[in-house]
Amino acid sequence: MLAALRLARTAGLLAIVLAVVGSVSACGSKSLIDNFTSKIRADDFQASGPLTGSITLEAEGMTFEATISGTSKVKGEDHAQTMTMSMAATDVTPASTTTNESVTVGDWTYERSESGDWTKEARSTDGNDLGSIRKTATVVDKGVETHYGQQLHRLDSSEPLDPEAFLGDATGVSDADMTLTFWAKDDGTPAGLTLNGTYKQDEGGTEVDVTITMDFEFQSLSGVTIEAPSM
Repeated sequence: MLAALRLARTAGLLAIVLAVVGSVSACGSKSLIDNFTSKIRADDFQASGPLTGSITLEAEGMTFEATISGTSKVKGEDHAQTMTMSMAATDVTPASTTTNESVTVGDWTYERSESGDWTKEARSTDGNDLGSIRKTATVVDKGVETHYGQQLHRLDSSEPLDPEAFLGDATGVSDADMTLTFWAKDDGTPAGLTLNGTYKQDEGGTEVDVTITMDFEFQSLSGVTIEAPSM
């Protein structure tokens, strides 16, 4: 079941980094928010680091749980991601692992699963990469919390996340409720983002309740390289 679910267009998570807020309100320091916004929206913004999280699927009285691991990186408008979902064994299914990769460079997006052949298609221009949120969304400084083993400012979006920004062209999705949190150091340096959400997805006539949380820690903000794969 896990392998069948199309969680998202793989570019979706990384696009979040590039489509940050346009207008800002803050409970904390205005300069912190201004510095954060300036840095993360820069044309040459770079970030790379681990992708971690978990996903729970509930269907027909059964619960399936999986961990998410991988890496993400972004450089300007280009981005790349490797995501592995490892599902624990249950009474009715064996343990399983699925790995998907995507690279978006220039006008093209490349994708593959399980180290198979790469596919290539034109980069999406349908406007579902949070471009509209950039103009209208706001974030609020909720204070300092421990995250990634650091003391960081929690910057919550004050509006729900557009589900299409994460779920992309996934079909059969309904009742999506997605939230987005950014993390920043005292000087506004971006430190990562957290996405949480729930939604329902129809899989061949079976309604699946999905709960997901995903973290992208910005361990490096320089030296990122992203190249198109060889095909």
